[in-house]
Amino acid sequence: DTKWALGGSIRYDKSRITGAEKNGGLRYIRQTKGFDIEAGHPIAEYTRAFLQYSFDDINLLRVFEEDIVATRLDRENGVKSAVKATIRYDKRNNRLDPSGGFYAQFSEEFAGLGGNRDFLRSIIDLRWYKTIFDNLVFRTRFEVGNIAATTNEGVQTDERFFLGGPSTLRGYRLFSVSPREEVFRTRVNETTGVRTQEAVVPQPVVGGSNKILFNAELVYPLLNEIGLKLVLFYDAGDAFDGMNIRVHQNWGWGLRWFSPLGPLRFEW
Repeated sequence: DTKWALGGSIRYDKSRITGAEKNGGLRYIRQTKGFDIEAGHPIAEYTRAFLQYSFDDINLLRVFEEDIVATRLDRENGVKSAVKATIRYDKRNNRLDPSGGFYAQFSEEFAGLGGNRDFLRSIIDLRWYKTIFDNLVFRTRFEVGNIAATTNEGVQTDERFFLGGPSTLRGYRLFSVSPREEVFRTRVNETTGVRTQEAVVPQPVVGGSNKILFNAELVYPLLNEIGLKLVLFYDAGDAFDGMNIRVHQNWGWGLRWFSPLGPLRFEW
């Protein structure tokens, strides 16, 4: 017997990054090919430490020509070689569907062991679960993060923080919450030949060096026999640079179903 855990994964992924005013809304497709290997060991009751190495070959495809990343593709494309240390405390009563307990995780990722990505990324993730009465469960999550370049080259757009979508700010489009950068395009008057510069609208999101996120939920079972639950939720947060925080908020309701094919969620 051993208390050590060892695991890893191989990945090939293509993710659509949207938000452009043209090109069918597509900014670019992020293609990632890579692997990781991770070792973990308990260091205290309910607490484990993990050390991970990851390697990723990243390419941006079908880039919208007016997007800011189109002007720096040589920098945006490339290789990330990184090591990440994580400490995780997990005292939840159920990892898949908790109704009580506390979860805390702190991670530090250093990229710069080769490749063209050089940064230090820190993330703190705190979660708390409490049964209020009967089967009504209150859940909260608080997460903060920071990413800082370790060279003068800066941090690539796709490594920075974005919020929006079903796992962060559910009332906002996927990856739509972050600082924006003004981009200009040239217009030529066909009659006079005069060239003018005009700003691209909407301005493309470029990611933040910081993030702050808070989620709160009330979860109540409607039909325990089939795993159907009602959810009321509130989200708040921002991805930002410096101290330029503009808190985005949303609230709504949804349904969660632990179906035979896996968990499904529908939220409005």
